[in-house]
Amino acid sequence: MTLLKKISLLVFPLLVGCIPSYGTYDPLLYHTQDFSANFYEDAFFDTINTQIQTTETYQGLTHDTTQPLSNDPNGDSFAMQYRLSNRFFSLKYGYESKLFDGILYCTDAQRLSKSRLQLLPSGTGFHFPRPLKEIQNLVLFMKAGADTNAGAEKIQDFIAHLSFYRPIENGYARHTFDVTIENLVPSNFPGYYSVDLPNEIVQDSVAFGFSYTILDPIPLEPMQDKTGIFLYEVLFPNARWD
Repeated sequence: MTLLKKISLLVFPLLVGCIPSYGTYDPLLYHTQDFSANFYEDAFFDTINTQIQTTETYQGLTHDTTQPLSNDPNGDSFAMQYRLSNRFFSLKYGYESKLFDGILYCTDAQRLSKSRLQLLPSGTGFHFPRPLKEIQNLVLFMKAGADTNAGAEKIQDFIAHLSFYRPIENGYARHTFDVTIENLVPSNFPGYYSVDLPNEIVQDSVAFGFSYTILDPIPLEPMQDKTGIFLYEVLFPNARWD
């Protein structure tokens, strides 16, 4: 076997990990050299917020950044094991499937954007394929991003607003947990952030929303579209579904 063939065999497995969702959406969406053009925005909050009947906000929850597997320093095996698309086949499709495919890192030529969503503070959300019946914790893989070439600074501290929506008469009850994250990971690999949640509050939820408020450094107005959160994966490791 020639050296070239050996190299090809070694490299190919690394590349195919970027492919699972291709064919279900245009891979060039939000995938440019212009940072401000890469923010993913959907109509989730615009739609569901018109149906909110009651709201509750909870503070004081903490988060854990310790990887659960000692031999899995970046969390790749953990993400693959607990990716939500393992449970729900429908989550393999569409642009938001990036959050459910277990892929935490994908090398490409333009801002490494194939494995994540780049989010404004307004965030994103999605409906569960089935109602959530039992939960212990929520795991987010995320990091800070910014167009540093334009002079923007990466987010260090922020509040993650984690919202769960339970159906009630004529709409939804929204339960939001405000979790303060400090020293957000700025490196190539996203950080692991696990939040324990009270099952009695979030059980029977049918949707989830993620948004955030920047605490430090707060970007000046000209830089507000030059910095953001990169969200790679949303996991519910020990959840039970209806």
